[in-house]
Amino acid sequence: MGPSDDLWLPIHQATNSSTSFDGTGNGTIEYSELIYVLDKFLNVLACTEQYQFWNPSLSPDPSQQCTPLVGLDHFTEDGYYINGSQNSPLFTNQLQQSIMSLLHQASFLSSFYFVITSLGNALLADKLAQAASSLPLPNDQWIREAENRSSISMANMQRYMVNTTTGPPGNDAQCTNGQANSNSGLAQFCENQIIQRQDFTNLAVSVSWH
Repeated sequence: MGPSDDLWLPIHQATNSSTSFDGTGNGTIEYSELIYVLDKFLNVLACTEQYQFWNPSLSPDPSQQCTPLVGLDHFTEDGYYINGSQNSPLFTNQLQQSIMSLLHQASFLSSFYFVITSLGNALLADKLAQAASSLPLPNDQWIREAENRSSISMANMQRYMVNTTTGPPGNDAQCTNGQANSNSGLAQFCENQIIQRQDFTNLAVSVSWH
């Protein structure tokens, strides 16, 4: 219903939309209004994902605690990801290696590629439309769309880690389908994971004596 200066969805092309309908015996009624459409039929938003994994228990020096900030594939190619006989300079025991393996898989399945292919063309802007029209988009709509995809990625990553411990038997639920029986690091992770639940409440009580 109005223009938008959003960088991804710029809308400035004004046009008249005409509608005619039967005026119930009074002849045909013509209705016309000014609407705005996208400047271009196709607009591209490109996103680059980089990952960094930390092991704060390894060294007091922050520069010695983390992997480089690189693409996810590098964690296999550069030896930071434990897989079979590979060695890692940051994750040295079985628990750390199991957590790194789970985080690597969760990150891969939560990448923008999987989020976008799962959601299809769904945008937040679609929810503003009714009968093929909507109010003008805010100028930061592209930021809202990117943040929404990122939030979905984070929620999916958390779901994967939770399902590893508590999910029904399946590929993700490695603790309930028996995989942890032969992996002491994975078993330790499953036994010590703490998950916030709606049916439990934690209380912190402070007592002072006078």
